This record gives sequence, structure tokens and C-alpha cells, in this order.
Amino acid sequence: MSFQSRFRNKIVKKNNSDNRRIISLAVWLVVVLQTHVTFTSPRSRTKATVLAFQHVPVLARKQNKWSSLSSSIVDSATATATTTSTVSTLPTMESISPPFVNDVSNDRDEGATFAPIPRVAISTLPQSKSTTTTTTMSLLNTPAEAFELLVQKGEYNAQSTVEKTLVSSILGGAYVGMGAMLALAVAGNAPSLDYGLDKLLFALLFPVNLLLALQCGGQLFTGNTAAMMSAVCERRVSYEDLGKNLLVSWVGNAIGCVSFALLCSYAGVFNDGASHLAATTLASKTSADFGPTLVKAVVANWLVCLAVFLNGQARDMTGKYLAVLLPVSAFVAIGLEHSVANMFLLPAGLLSQYHDPSITWQTALLKNIIPVTIGNTISGSYLVGATFSYLYGTMGQEKQLRQEQLQQPYPASNDAHERGLADKPSIVKAAAAFATPTAVVEP
Repeated sequence: MSFQSRFRNKIVKKNNSDNRRIISLAVWLVVVLQTHVTFTSPRSRTKATVLAFQHVPVLARKQNKWSSLSSSIVDSATATATTTSTVSTLPTMESISPPFVNDVSNDRDEGATFAPIPRVAISTLPQSKSTTTTTTMSLLNTPAEAFELLVQKGEYNAQSTVEKTLVSSILGGAYVGMGAMLALAVAGNAPSLDYGLDKLLFALLFPVNLLLALQCGGQLFTGNTAAMMSAVCERRVSYEDLGKNLLVSWVGNAIGCVSFALLCSYAGVFNDGASHLAATTLASKTSADFGPTLVKAVVANWLVCLAVFLNGQARDMTGKYLAVLLPVSAFVAIGLEHSVANMFLLPAGLLSQYHDPSITWQTALLKNIIPVTIGNTISGSYLVGATFSYLYGTMGQEKQLRQEQLQQPYPASNDAHERGLADKPSIVKAAAAFATPTAVVEP
């Protein structure tokens, strides 16, 4: 063969190779466009595009049927995208089975060398059904969950040291003083309002103190009565821990309230309106008898402990504020008695320039603080703590279990004497067994 013929054949082979690559690239672009139109998921588009990029050069060299090539690539990409949407992990890359064979022996005579390309064996991909799970987040805890939070609070209080309990109780008393001072300052300087609107304004501003105490970690004697008794009923706290916590928290609340009242008096916060309202409140709270004051205290702390319980049911700040606002506003508007609140209001009235000189610290303590403390303890411990333990805790479950055990019949027996011994002490059973003759087996 002449030099010109060999040169012409070489040019023709090179042109054919270039044309084949150009056509392969064109087909690949067409397949990519079809893939992006067919599939909407980015992951499916990526997998189909990679598959097209792997198959086009090999198939373009092995067969010149571009229409069938395009359809086969799209079908393979469809199978890949459908499979990958249900496979949880990325499949293992391995040599693909026919018709996509990595045999490039026919291409080596043309001067083109291609390394074997790993393929995804579509037939070997694991098939699994995709499951869709819907998770809904509730904005409220159930009553049982809220009671468990109340029990955990009592358990935490019992495990705290005396110093830590005292400091948190002093802060709790100061928080109560902040809310009460806000109510006195606003309601006391609104003399044009009617008596009902004046009390409503006072009631709407007062619950800030309980919200501060609950969210900032302050302990209140009134709330601890329910929390500690709940933990006692659940057998997580002893009565000794209950008494110690209530005593320390009561003393700490008194220190915090009186200290904050002295601080406000020294700072001149008690202006004419607030000072006059504080003196009026002092005279009203110390004029009632022991019995009515005790009953008012029972109902007041009942509402306060329900507010603490509802606060545990709410999961967001808005729900917690509403849970505190409504019950606390109710007991303030009604005119009930709360021992920690009175620990600030009564000293504020005694420090007022308008207070009655006949009312002393001893009068405030004997006529109000002591009966109110007793009433708050009764309602928090029994109307909330013990009652909710019976409804949502183990107290009711244990009683139900005992009733079920008593209702179970004795095990069946043919001997009336054995059935009669079922409820006798074990020593009687042992004596009866000893007296029963045993059969002797002769060999």
C-alpha cells in the first residue's frame, strides 16, 4: 500500500473517531436534557446523568444505533432513579452484566484504549419499600406527664442542700415582692377606677411574681407543699425531707419578702397611691377571724398549685404564662389569702405612712400569717399533691392492684381442709403438714 493510501486511511480513521466522539457527546447531552425533564428529584437527576456519562462512550463504539442507545440509557437511568429512591444506602459498584459489557477488544485496533468502567448492577440492587412516618409535636403535656414533672420537682427540692434551698427561697420571696409591688404601684395610682376594675387591674398584674419564681428557679412555700407531698405519695421522698424543705422555704420566703419591702420603702417607691393601697390591704387582711381566713387560704393555694400544675403541662412560654395568669388572677380578684404574698403586702402596709398604729407585727403574724400558712399547707398537700397521686400516680394503681388481688379466688383444690388453710399463718400450715401421715413405699 502506498504512502498516500496509508495516510488517507489514517485520516479517515481519525475522522471517524472524532465523529464518533462528537456524536457520543451529542447523545449524552440529549440524554441529560431528557433526564432533567423526566426526573424532578436532584438525586435522581444526578444518578441518571452519571449513568448516561458512563454508558454513552462504550455503546457508541459498539453500536451505531443512536435512537436505541438513547432509549436504553433513559430506561437504565429510570431504573436507577427508581431504585435509589427506595434504597437506604448507596449500592456497591461492580461490573455490569450484559448488554453493557466492558469488552473493548474491538476498539483496540482503532488505537483507542479504554479502561474497564465499574457499573451498577441494576438487577442486584436491594429492593425495599419506602415508609413514611409522620411525627406530630404536641404543645401540651398530658396530666400524667405534668404530675411526673411535679414529683421530680419535689425530689429535686429534697436532694438540695439547706443553703441552696434557703437562697432559692429568698429569691422566690423577692420575686413575689416584685409582682406585688407592680400591682400596688399601678392599681394604687388609679383612683378613678371602680372597686371591681381596681381589683381586676391588681389581679392581672400580680401573677408576674409566680411566673418569675417558676421560670427563674425560685422556690415558694406554697408550691412546695404540692410538689413535696406528691413526691412523698410516690415514695421518692420521706416525711422528714418534706418537713425540712417546707420549713426552710417558708423562712426563706419571709426573708425575701420582708427584705424587698424594706428595700422599696428605703428607695421611696411607696408613693401616696401605693402606700394608701398597702395600708388598706393590711387593715382588711388582719380584721377577719381565724376560720374564714383559713378557708380563704385553702382555696387560694388550691388555685396556685393548679397554676403550678398547668405550668408543667405547657411547653412554650406563652402557654406557661397563660397557665399562671388565669388561676392566680382568679384568687387575687376574689380576695383569697396567700401566705407568701402576704409576707410582702403586710410589711408593706406596716411600713406605710397611712397604716393604723393599732396593727402591729404580732397582729399581722397571729391574725393572718399563721392561719394562712396552715390553710395553704392543707390545700397544697392534700387537694393537689395526694389527690393527683391517686389520679395519675402510683397511689391509685396500688389500691387498684390490692383490690384485684382480693377479688382473685383461692386456687382450686379437692381438699376442703387445704382450702381452709389458705388464709392461715404459715406456722399453722407447717403444723398441719407435719401432722399429716405420709405413705411408706415398700421396696
